[in-house]
Order: sequence, then structure tokens, then C-alpha cells
Amino acid sequence: MGLGSRSIEKWQLAIARWKSKTKSKSAAMKIAIQKTGGGPSKTPQLNPIEERLMCLLGWKSVTGDENIEIGLKLPVAERKLARDKTPVQNEVEVLRDGTKSPPPLVAINEPQKVVRAPVVKAIPPQRRKAVSVRTTTEKSKKFVSMNRMHTEHMEKLVKIEQYTSVMSQALLSISQDFKRLVDSATDKN
Repeated sequence: MGLGSRSIEKWQLAIARWKSKTKSKSAAMKIAIQKTGGGPSKTPQLNPIEERLMCLLGWKSVTGDENIEIGLKLPVAERKLARDKTPVQNEVEVLRDGTKSPPPLVAINEPQKVVRAPVVKAIPPQRRKAVSVRTTTEKSKKFVSMNRMHTEHMEKLVKIEQYTSVMSQALLSISQDFKRLVDSATDKN
């Protein structure tokens, strides 16, 4: 490393700056990779020496620990009931004397500690604008295709109506021709 020109403190500062620069470069690279949606990122890649440094430091130093902390588990004291202090009677005695009933369950007045689980708010994933534009584009494409399909169906229905009117006129003329033939045949007889 050429210790002759710098003091130890300066080398320590230089290495600390290099580590910090490498961490920030790898963090920027990771963020850029997440934003591409699976394609190649445009950020500069780590050189082999920086990759070795990241192997020594570990990627957790860049990304952080993504686990959710659950917190300490505090013991919860059970509530003591007044019934626990009364002596237990034999079941035979209770059956013989129907008037006896167990004492009512009454909680002893003790200060109770309310232990609540820590509220962990999951951060919802941020929507990308490309996704919302894509869905809007898909909706507009569906709308256009539905309109196109509607107009095509209407055109076909109009053509069917025209063909049925032509067929009804043809059947009317055929029936009139048959009527004339029948009338002419009956007049000759």
C-alpha cells in the first residue's frame, strides 16, 4: 500500500472512505436493480476488489436486516379467582344436597398489567407508475375492442335485417306468382 507517504491515521481514513464509497455504490446498484423490473441496471458495477470487500463486509451491511423484530415476550400473570381458595367439596355431597351451588366466580382485585403485542406496521409496496399506466392502457384497449365489437355486431344485425327483408319480398312475390298460376288454372277449367 505504500506506507511511506501517508501516516497510519490517513490510511485508516482512506480505507474508511473506500468502504463507505463501496457500500453506497452497492446500495445504489441494488436500488437500481429493484427499479428495473428484472432488466439490466444502468448503474456502474462493482470491480473485483470492491466485490471482495463486499464479501468481507457482507451484504447485510448495505441492505440491513430485513427481519421484523418481535420484541420481548413478557410473562402474563394469570388472574386469581376467589373460587380457587375455597375447599373443594365432594361431588357426592353436591348431588345429595341440590341447594348447594358453587360460589360465584369473582376476580380478586389486583392490579393487572395489560401486555399488548407491539404493533408492526407493514409498509405496503409502492405502486410503480408504469403499472398503473399499463392497467389504464389495458382498460382503454378493452374499451376500444368492446366498442369495435359492438359496432361489428350492429353491422351484422343490419345486414341480417336487410337479407330477411329481401327474402320476405321474394317469398311474397313467389306466393303471388303461385296465386296467379292457380287462378289461371282454375279459370281455364
